[in-house]
Amino acid sequence: MPNLPQQAIVDAVQTLRQLSYAQMLVLASDEAVEDVLQAGADNCLPLETSAERAVEHARAMIRRYTLYNHYDLAKPDASVIYRGELMIDPLRRHVTMAGEEIALQRREFKLLQHFAENPGIVLTADQIGELLWGTEYDYNRKLSPVIAELRRKIHDTSRPPNYIETVHGVGYRFLPNK
Repeated sequence: MPNLPQQAIVDAVQTLRQLSYAQMLVLASDEAVEDVLQAGADNCLPLETSAERAVEHARAMIRRYTLYNHYDLAKPDASVIYRGELMIDPLRRHVTMAGEEIALQRREFKLLQHFAENPGIVLTADQIGELLWGTEYDYNRKLSPVIAELRRKIHDTSRPPNYIETVHGVGYRFLPNK
């Protein structure tokens, strides 16, 4: 097969990258490696690379992608959590309420994800604080505003609550689906 011109390879990589964040392994001349990587390829091997070696590089890229992203090839949407009208997609860090996207701060997202993965379990302020801040400390004063803002964002202001319940004197509980 004849070699494609360097610019054609770079253009193809840029176009593919705009369409997808999938892993991209390219075989190109030594002169094209830098441009191909800058265009968006994840890895670039010399044209002389054997098919076996290229396959091993591809397998390693897929292994790293699935390991680091906790992505289940058999069930790509298995990590999505549905609780009533609330949808939490941890891999894509995406939350919607009744189809409307909700922008959450890092701590709010982490807290909501942990709550949704553990419905019905009462979490103390210390447990939640350690989850969010990663150190031991008296979290009661710092946690209340985070809980209040998260409740506001997921429209959980009704009495009784739909999602996050205060267990007075103990902590908070994420309510299972009703």
